[in-house]
Amino acid sequence: MNAEMLRSPKHRKLVGELPADRLLTETDGPFVERHGQPARPRDVAKTVAELANLRSESADQTAQKVLSNLRSLLGDQPVDHPFSGPVRR
Repeated sequence: MNAEMLRSPKHRKLVGELPADRLLTETDGPFVERHGQPARPRDVAKTVAELANLRSESADQTAQKVLSNLRSLLGDQPVDHPFSGPVRR
């Protein structure tokens, strides 16, 4: 999910109903622009904050869910994420 998905009321409803263990973020950069600039990995933090607001939880809670989902997907591979730097299982 990226910031673009949170612009539409229809998509916001869909994302809000997704199970927490299915949430992952992405930017689609550099093909998607935000405020006239190509999307960058650091933009994910804004998406997480918007997602947290939509789901009535803190940005930290949402970030931890997203990181946990990414760890599950990647197994033992290290994860470098803009919220917290390298994360190891």
